[in-house]
Amino acid sequence: QLRANSISVDVTGEHDSAYEMVLPWGASLKDLLSQVKYTRLSNQGAVQLYRKSVASRQKDMLMASLAALEQSVLTARSATNEGAQLRKAEAEIIIQWIEKAKKVEPKGQVLLSDGYDASKIILQQGDRIVVPSKRNLVMVHGEVLFPTAIAYNQDLDTQDFINHAGGTTADVDDMNILIMKPNGTFKNMNDDLGDEDEVSPGDEIFVLAKPDVKSLQITKDIMQVIYQVAVSAAVVLTL
Repeated sequence: QLRANSISVDVTGEHDSAYEMVLPWGASLKDLLSQVKYTRLSNQGAVQLYRKSVASRQKDMLMASLAALEQSVLTARSATNEGAQLRKAEAEIIIQWIEKAKKVEPKGQVLLSDGYDASKIILQQGDRIVVPSKRNLVMVHGEVLFPTAIAYNQDLDTQDFINHAGGTTADVDDMNILIMKPNGTFKNMNDDLGDEDEVSPGDEIFVLAKPDVKSLQITKDIMQVIYQVAVSAAVVLTL
């Protein structure tokens, strides 16, 4: 059995280095980053790593969650004929939503949290490194009237940015609010909407609607899938 002596890694984004780097087998992320030539616009603290095997695993987990949800929807029972009719109509909507969710392709991002040790991250053939640009914008997605990019203002909190996007399409208490940082990490903001220090330049605010269905368990399962899609694919999938 022969093992390759080197690997190739794509490096995209804001930098002046080669867009494909060849490294020795067993090279670490630290080895690669030491060869990257950053520009004044490079956000060095938010380097992103994408891996095909992680994307494949995320897809497997998403499909497993969707299969479990579909089984729950199809086997749910009702005590009355009226309840059965309502549940049938609800099930048809959820099944259509499940079919949309099956088409989502996760990005396969390996989250590089604050303080991680780049020398311990061993690179694999086909990995993709992204050096994002510094952005003085905050993106607002999901259940808002006007999804848009808003110029960062340190005096604005999460609720202010949502309001600048037209506000939520329903009561904010019926929403789950997440912030995605430039490095891909997520923070739940449901209890900190008024904290100005939580929003930073380059953040993306995701406004996710809580599903309104009869079954508490199905609601929980749908919410889990919505979170999975948001975290793995950075997409808001509304029901």
